[in-house]
Amino acid sequence: MMPKAALFVRRCVCLLPICVVLGIPETSAQVASPSDKTEQRVSAWWATAQADHNNRKARLLQLSQNQFVGSPQFYDDLISRTDLPQFPIDVPILRVVYPAKAFFDFDKAQIRPDMTKVLDAVAEELRAETQVSVFVAGHTDGVGDDAYNLMLSIRRAENVARDLTHRGVGNAAIWRIGFGKAVPLRPNTSDENRAVNRRVEFLMAARPEAIAVWLSKQAEIICKFGTPEEIRVCREALNLGAKFEAVPVSAAAQEVPSMSATKDVVEIMTPVQIVIDLKRQEFDVIGRPQR
Repeated sequence: MMPKAALFVRRCVCLLPICVVLGIPETSAQVASPSDKTEQRVSAWWATAQADHNNRKARLLQLSQNQFVGSPQFYDDLISRTDLPQFPIDVPILRVVYPAKAFFDFDKAQIRPDMTKVLDAVAEELRAETQVSVFVAGHTDGVGDDAYNLMLSIRRAENVARDLTHRGVGNAAIWRIGFGKAVPLRPNTSDENRAVNRRVEFLMAARPEAIAVWLSKQAEIICKFGTPEEIRVCREALNLGAKFEAVPVSAAAQEVPSMSATKDVVEIMTPVQIVIDLKRQEFDVIGRPQR
């Protein structure tokens, strides 16, 4: 187990419209001055983030037409600089949503054998990336208790994330997170709606912090469409009381540098966990400073 003194918690308070990033070191000397090479690693993605996002989506759409099973849905979003003031650009996010039945049999966490080509195609796309973070998020329907569904969603996300990693993902940083039944897309009032809520999502962006912002605000994002009554029903269906932990699965996910809100200082961290708080719309990055 890692000594507590080696941990660094970076609290990101996402109170609309501004996300304030506070560095909270647990020891006195935990800010490292980066080398020129590290500075290039941190900043090189800025100039190509939007082009990389567009190319990523185009490749996945092409692969979905050729090989994918289960009719994935593609969504674009943009994390504003006001949400991540330490970055000089708005960060695009690609969200690819699969119905859970495409990957798993009912109430199971083992990946179906016929999904081999899907995972091969996703891994092939990730190997073409120079720098990308991918969060595999598991969701269940509302049948069963909270604890059981949370563990099922985590096991499913873990299995998909590890299967991808074993196939080879190049420089991609792979994370997994499970939300159980906390974030339904529809009220769990019919078999059709429950089938929609059982899903696996791939969230892709140049920076893991951008995905963490999206995840912390997802309840607001998915409930912003429809009539006032539909929005009300959507919000009432959400369970925002718990916190949810994202952990890195691939080695690359443990080597992502994170910048502080102070432009003159770069805090080089090895993230070991990102905690998503849906109720407060904030997240914490917990990691070890690199020396």
